[in-house]
This record gives sequence, C-alpha cells and structure tokens, in this order.
Amino acid sequence: MEIAKLVLAYLKVLAWPAVAIGAMLIFRAQIRDIASRVSRANFLGLEIEAAAREVSAAVEAAAEAETGALTPSEEAEAVRAWLRPLQPSGNTPAQREAMAAVNRLEQNLRRLAWEVDVEVVGRSTRSAAQALIDRNLLTPSFFRALDELLTIRDAHAERPITDALATELAGQARQLVLVLRSAYNAHHRTRVVGE
Repeated sequence: MEIAKLVLAYLKVLAWPAVAIGAMLIFRAQIRDIASRVSRANFLGLEIEAAAREVSAAVEAAAEAETGALTPSEEAEAVRAWLRPLQPSGNTPAQREAMAAVNRLEQNLRRLAWEVDVEVVGRSTRSAAQALIDRNLLTPSFFRALDELLTIRDAHAERPITDALATELAGQARQLVLVLRSAYNAHHRTRVVGE
C-alpha cells in the first residue's frame, strides 16, 4: 500500500512538468517562430537583448565608410557571407574531411568573433582570432595553431597534402573547435552575468 502511495505522490509531482514539456514539444515550431521575432526579453530580473541591432549598426557604419549605405538585406547578406566563407575541399576522403574540419573551425571562430565584436565582420579570420585574444577568450598558442592550419589549408590548392597529414590536420582542427566551444561558453557566462 505504501508503494502505491509513493508512486501516486511521484505522479502528482511530475504531472505538470510532463504536461509543460509535452506542450513545448507539440508547439516547438510556434515557440521557435515567436522567439526568433523577440529582440528583448526580461525573465526574473535577467534581461536578454538580441545582438541584431548591434550587428546591423556595425555593418551599416562599415559599409557607409567604404561604399555608401547598404540596404538591410545587403547588411544581412554581408554578415552571412562573412560567417560562411567558401573554402577549398580535398581530392581524397581524408583530404575532404580535413578541409571540412578546418572550414568548420573557421566558421565557429568567425561566429564567436561576431558575437563578441560585430566590427570584425569583413576582416580576415586571423584578425577575428586576434580580436578574441585581445578579449582574453583565446590564447596566443591557439592563434599559432590556427594560423598553421589555415596556412596548410590555403596552400592545399597548389600543393595537395598527404592523407596522413590530412588526418592529423582534421584532428587538430577538431581540438581547436573544442577550445572555441569553451571560449564561447565562457563568453556567454560572462555576458549573462554582466548584464
């Protein structure tokens, strides 16, 4: 009898969270749509503001300084293009894997740099990495490793790398992505606490 009461007590406690989670799963598309349109939210004293205005202002200022004013769609396209640069791929599976890993590393680094300082949009990947070092999110040793990987990748078109080097390159790029994820998490912890 006590086991039945214990089970009933657990069910009573878990009923509302289960209903809430179920509702969130059922309406996740609508929730995602609403959340994408929100630019500012306040929850239990914690205020979160989307960085879209900052990015838009930085891209607009840079564009006006160089070529005149951009339309909002051109601004967004400029940011998207910078966040997803086109890079070479390899001839063998190991080379393709290595190039894809270095490309992911570059994209992750640019995304973090953009979130930290929107003024890096349009600069080189190395310049974006330096901006993160200046903010103590990355170390100079990370920069040296990144520089080596980018140099090998960029030279790959003229002088293809061996599969053994490609495998090593992919492993190093994946390790640097883990370092970037740690820096990303550190940045977001600081950002939430600081606001």
